[in-house]
Amino acid sequence: MSINKISLIIVLTAFAIGGGFIAAANTSIICGSESSSVVSDSKKSSSGKDSSVSSQGESSSEGDSSSEIIIIREKEPTEPERDASGRELPYDVMPIVSAHMSGDTSELTDKQFEVLVKAQEILSDIITDSMSDYDKAKAIHDYICLNNAYKDEALSAVSQSTVDEGSPYGVLIENESVCKGYATAFKLLCNMCGIECELVYEYEQGNDDIDHLYDSIKIGGNWYYVDVTWDDRELDEYRYKFFLINKTQLLYDHLPYEDCPETADDCDTYAAHELTEINSAEECEALIKDMAASGKKFPAFIRPGSELGVNLRFHSQTQGYDYSFDADENADILINAALTGAPDLVLEFAKTRINGETVLIIYRRLS
Repeated sequence: MSINKISLIIVLTAFAIGGGFIAAANTSIICGSESSSVVSDSKKSSSGKDSSVSSQGESSSEGDSSSEIIIIREKEPTEPERDASGRELPYDVMPIVSAHMSGDTSELTDKQFEVLVKAQEILSDIITDSMSDYDKAKAIHDYICLNNAYKDEALSAVSQSTVDEGSPYGVLIENESVCKGYATAFKLLCNMCGIECELVYEYEQGNDDIDHLYDSIKIGGNWYYVDVTWDDRELDEYRYKFFLINKTQLLYDHLPYEDCPETADDCDTYAAHELTEINSAEECEALIKDMAASGKKFPAFIRPGSELGVNLRFHSQTQGYDYSFDADENADILINAALTGAPDLVLEFAKTRINGETVLIIYRRLS
């Protein structure tokens, strides 16, 4: 008998004596270069006991021959990642998105896995198959605003925001974060729904740290912008001043670090979805009164109807007058009506163009 055959018999005999073949043995998978002492998604054995993990990453389950997989995950980063020039990079949500799409969570850290489980739970509660991408984005925006608090103290001169506060972990698990957390959580949940969403960031002047972070999102083939952080500045309320705005509106008070895609069509802006046609100053006054009394969230988007008012226009060729509709002037009429309708509210007003029409936007100014 050859030496190789003798060796094979010895090996098989040792396995049989040791309690079973490889197929019946507990398996340990080591992911990444560093292992964590916490096993977040290990399965319990059939006896109901949790397997322990040795310092070498091997699993042990005395008296139990059931098959199980234990994931030993990488340690969590304690500092934000930076590019080659030293600039801070936003938190990368794509490993979590990829794990959601593929079902393979073996490459996730403990906190990434925890975020994935929570994100899937949230989406199952707030998203349905019948929703449009617009409705899904709005549901995600509202969930974050209603279930997360802005952590002001994280921005003090002494204490900078932590990785958790600037990631979906802060929003979904701790329910407290800064703008980095708001924006990355919004991107994560949108991407998990199959909606294109990218991070837009601003850097502090003379500093390589991110000063502000928000999102661009593609709906119906058009790019829009969402700043969930600035929509959550109210106490116990949320609003839509920075939800699905066009690029022109974004650049009014944001300074993105890189060039952002243009908004080719306003059809899926929040304003376009929420337009209310008003044909008289009285209708405008009644609308604002109703919003104030019912607690409906501002802003209001008003399209001055053609019946609102007329202006005389002189034709030099005919030396006569005819009637014309001046949308901008009628918007001024509506501003005055809104002020009358909400004397106890401090309102802000803006005019914009939605699909070629002049639209009046009424915001509630917050103290």
